[in-house]
Amino acid sequence: VSVRVSDGQSSVTADATVEVANVDPTITSRTVTPERPGESTTVTFAAAASDPAGGDDPLTFTWAFGDGSNSETGATVSHVYRDDGTNTATLTVTDGDGGVTTQIFDIEVQPIAPALADIGGTTTINEGSQGTWNSVLTKPTFDDVNWTITWGDGGPTDTGAATEDQPTASIEGTHAYADNGTYTITFDARDDDNQTAQKTLVVTVANVAPT
Repeated sequence: VSVRVSDGQSSVTADATVEVANVDPTITSRTVTPERPGESTTVTFAAAASDPAGGDDPLTFTWAFGDGSNSETGATVSHVYRDDGTNTATLTVTDGDGGVTTQIFDIEVQPIAPALADIGGTTTINEGSQGTWNSVLTKPTFDDVNWTITWGDGGPTDTGAATEDQPTASIEGTHAYADNGTYTITFDARDDDNQTAQKTLVVTVANVAPT
């Protein structure tokens, strides 16, 4: 900076150096949608920030999600949490001149239970005849789910599993009832967070006359 002083007849000029300090950016808003997401659900993170230098200091937004995944940059980003639990996320805003502002916050990811469709198959069958019953399992993408079919007559159950790469799975079992009566077929599903689902169907088994 140069300063010149004059009395109309003579003048004096002096030079001085002024150091302008950088000011950290300010985060003005931050949103997480939904605020309490379920596992395997897409979450949108958005933020805004200001800087005294305006456009002379372009801002960079960096999000760390707290679940061991790679961070992402951008004023608005999306992320999927694979499992339920508390994740400590971090938003860092930098201005390129050494100015840094950070916010740390928790994301409470909720467990989502598996779901079973109504059991398909006959509700009446003759004793000794084999029937087939089925359902469709829907679950969070990254969960493992074990399922069982109980036939209601004390016989062995059918079992199976849907792995984390299967958001839906078809469940089917066949069974023959040895004696007439009324039986309840039960389809159960349980994921690795102990979230459960159940569907039942009452089946009437008719007596068959001897031949």
